[in-house]
Amino acid sequence: MSAILLLSLTAMAQEKNDESSSNVIVKDARYCMSYEEYVNDQWKTVEQLRRVTRTESQMKWSGGTLYRFNKMDKVFDKMLKKEAFAIDFNDTLYVNFYGLKHKGALLGTGYDKCYRMGKKIVITDRYVSKKKNMAIGALAGASGVFAGAIGGLAVGLADYGLQAKWEKEVCYIIDNDTKKITLIDQEMMSTLLADHPDLLSQYNQVESKKKKRSAITVMPLLIKAGLIKL
Repeated sequence: MSAILLLSLTAMAQEKNDESSSNVIVKDARYCMSYEEYVNDQWKTVEQLRRVTRTESQMKWSGGTLYRFNKMDKVFDKMLKKEAFAIDFNDTLYVNFYGLKHKGALLGTGYDKCYRMGKKIVITDRYVSKKKNMAIGALAGASGVFAGAIGGLAVGLADYGLQAKWEKEVCYIIDNDTKKITLIDQEMMSTLLADHPDLLSQYNQVESKKKKRSAITVMPLLIKAGLIKL
């Protein structure tokens, strides 16, 4: 057995067993089964739902997103993992990444925080497609964008963990039940910022295509425009 495989199996075993009080929060919550149910505010309630926050090493070795939800009930937990669309937990919306695709490539599994933009949902994650499956930050030098003209639009981001996360990610929109998500690219940003010429002008000053689609560029501008609230 290779060292990499052994480390991966060890991480998965540790994740299954290591749910200390420090990384588990238990609260009553609600969930929906589809984007249509989300739009129509059709939620089902669930008592004493457990939100498990995963570590960086767990995500590195076994993949997936930052959060898992369960009730320690095999049937219910399988439904949450593979069938539910979103969970409203502690006044925060989490979307299920299971099955989400961009250009034929799967994002991963698990839940992560997302952002409401009208009836649409915005998520951030690494850039994926059938041809490319890598963190865009390493290619785009996204941190340089944050330090430049767009950096002043960070609208008081005190969560430096969130800032570091966005530097490696792009933004996608969910607006249907097909599991196919849409990248927020330069063309879409031109539409979204059409009523905010000053912000659009600053966005257009960003140099490269990859920097223009980096979440650390896109998210502060959408927040500044009032289209998204943290």
